[in-house]
Amino acid sequence: MASVVLETNNKPCLIEVLVRSEIPCTLRMIGKDKNLENAIYFNRGYGVPNNKFAGTKTFTFPLPLTPKRLLLNAFASENGAQIEIVDVKFKKLNQDQLWLRPHDKNFLDFALKFALKSSYITTGVYEEDFETLENGVSTKGQFHIIYSPIIKNAKGEVETTPARISRRTGIIEISRAKFLPYSIPMRLIILLHEYMHWRLDTRVELEADFNALNIFLKLGFSKTEALYAYTKIFVDEPDRLGDRVEKLYQFIESFPDLN
Repeated sequence: MASVVLETNNKPCLIEVLVRSEIPCTLRMIGKDKNLENAIYFNRGYGVPNNKFAGTKTFTFPLPLTPKRLLLNAFASENGAQIEIVDVKFKKLNQDQLWLRPHDKNFLDFALKFALKSSYITTGVYEEDFETLENGVSTKGQFHIIYSPIIKNAKGEVETTPARISRRTGIIEISRAKFLPYSIPMRLIILLHEYMHWRLDTRVELEADFNALNIFLKLGFSKTEALYAYTKIFVDEPDRLGDRVEKLYQFIESFPDLN
């Protein structure tokens, strides 16, 4: 395994990573907070059995969110494959103009904060200023997240969904068990999706998807990370598939490339 620590300093950036392997292999690259568990910024796999990675190639990672120090690991699944990180370059991250109402901007700020801090905070009820509310009662703030160990339905059965929202109150419930393994960008897209169900007062999944993705992609997050997020959700919840996957793929691929 090859590793390098990058001084990203909590600033948006785009990194280009030059990687080399002399032996064809299945490559995996993970970027995570050097000092914090469960804080993954990307986790990508490259190469399939009939088309493995070999030689030298540059991989690009847009990072609207970064930790102070990013630990980059690159490793192969095959024994004997020697992965080398040859070079890393920092470039400016391109982001599109976001025109948001104050209420939406406030939620985005809250969601960005929660996506980061959910790596280590305990279960409980949280609002914008990130104080735990007593007895689950809200006395201030616009937005609230119930961070539960797991999500259960009215019968007490464990739900497979990582998140849900009350369209009446706007309160979001998150399953910590589901959320922790997700990358920070994946957590953000889930939060934005749930918010859009309330914001638009809609039950239509694709309507919430498209509006959440519009914000997510304009912030400069990668299309790959968006696809990863929905793929993971669909694996856990196959009954929600339908033709949604194809329409999401078309929307994401048609979105203007920023980086």
